[in-house]
Amino acid sequence: MISFKGYENSVLTFRGNSSIPEGVPVSLNNDGSLKQAGSGDEIIGVLSKNHGGMCAVQVKGYVELPYLASAAPSCGVCRLCANGDGSVKTKADGLVAYKVLKVDTVKKIVGFIL
Repeated sequence: MISFKGYENSVLTFRGNSSIPEGVPVSLNNDGSLKQAGSGDEIIGVLSKNHGGMCAVQVKGYVELPYLASAAPSCGVCRLCANGDGSVKTKADGLVAYKVLKVDTVKKIVGFIL
């Protein structure tokens, strides 16, 4: 089986709040605290563990997230941003380009390197 999980994974701990669900893209508030990424927000990482507002965030490595069903990303270099509901979407004018390695059009999952 081919797997990209584990590639250069890096996890940092941020202050957030206990209501942020695990497994969603996240971004930062102006004070440096964590928030669930809203629609159009740039992604700093994916929340891997939330322990009462102390949040472990994967900021580097391979991740898989659902994508907005109406706009499938393509493999290769692609600009993505948060969709606001725990998924991602393409963003033509996005600041960050990701290496997309997997697009599952049946399950609506995109795999990319942060």
